[in-house]
This record gives sequence, C-alpha cells and structure tokens, in this order.
Amino acid sequence: MKTTSQSDPIQDFYTQFTSILGKQRFVLCFIGTGLVIILLFGALIFSLAFGLFFGFVLLALTFDLPYRLLRQVLRSQDLHPHLIKLPVRRIAFNCALLVMPVLFVFIVVRGLQNIGFCSQALICTFDRLLSP
Repeated sequence: MKTTSQSDPIQDFYTQFTSILGKQRFVLCFIGTGLVIILLFGALIFSLAFGLFFGFVLLALTFDLPYRLLRQVLRSQDLHPHLIKLPVRRIAFNCALLVMPVLFVFIVVRGLQNIGFCSQALICTFDRLLSP
C-alpha cells in the first residue's frame, strides 16, 4: 500500500510562525520587556499589554494587513510576505478566539478601576519618594 504524504500549507505556515515566536531572541526580549513593565508599571499593565499583543497576533493570523505589520515588527524575512489563503472556517475560528483577549483586557481595565494604577505600580512609589 503506497501512501503519499502531502504537506498541509496552512499547518506548515503555522509551524513556521510558531518557530519564529519560539526563537530565543523573541522569548528573551518578551520576558525582559515584561519584567520591566511589571517592575515599573505593575502586573495589571503587563496583563493589559499581553492581552493586546495576544489579540494582535490573532488578528495577524487572520488578516493580511496586521500580518504584514507583525512581520515587519518581528523583522523576520523567513515568513511569507503575505498571509496564506485561509478557509472561512479558520477565519471564523480565529475571530471567535478574539473574545479571549477582549475579555482579558476587560478584566484588567475593571481591575485598574477597582484598585487603581498607583496601588500596584513601582513608578508611583518612586514619584512619592522623589517629590518634596
């Protein structure tokens, strides 16, 4: 019995995209930026930034214009210049997944409304120490 393995172009694209996001340079930059944001502005602001970034990545995996912008931001020439043609069910699934970052951002904004920015930000502590 002879089997031919045809590679799925969509799965190949997602594999290539996740390998870019898994590179050491991106991971270390993301962790370093996250630690600086957490130390200076607090965990809620980092959570807000993470939710916005996660939403942007989902948009980039769904539509071509955000994909090209993300490709420029990541400075990766290894990725395709344009987003590959996705089936309608994949586009609908990615749009449904956008509920998660929106919910994440909503929860963070509600948290900021309840506890305030300065109660969890180190930058406000520095301001209180330096102000006369």
